[in-house]
Amino acid sequence: MPRVKFKGFSHLDRYARVGVGEAWIKDEVRSVSDSEANQLTRKYPEAFSVVSGSVSTPPRTAAVESPAPRAASGPLDALDLSVSDLKAALAAGGLDASLDELLAAEENGKTRQGAIRAIKARLEVVG
Repeated sequence: MPRVKFKGFSHLDRYARVGVGEAWIKDEVRSVSDSEANQLTRKYPEAFSVVSGSVSTPPRTAAVESPAPRAASGPLDALDLSVSDLKAALAAGGLDASLDELLAAEENGKTRQGAIRAIKARLEVVG
């Protein structure tokens, strides 16, 4: 936990946060959380400084790679795909010969509105 010193403002020797009820007095040193130390030293750099410990920076989150879209092995297997993967498979054109069959199976199965709209849109494109 960092220790922060209140050096005072040029016009005040006290700092009180509204709603907290505690006042800092000039030259007072306190142990505070990293987030509070960050807030005080960034908002009032002339009045607060870290005197011991250090203010840690928040850890960066690692980017997570999206899984590759799962491919369908047969035309009706495409209905096992997520709607976004189904849209990609439809756009590739490999399912064009089975669109009517896919639409009927989706309407009588999961009835995912996004999948039904995507199949109908591809039917309009293909004619």
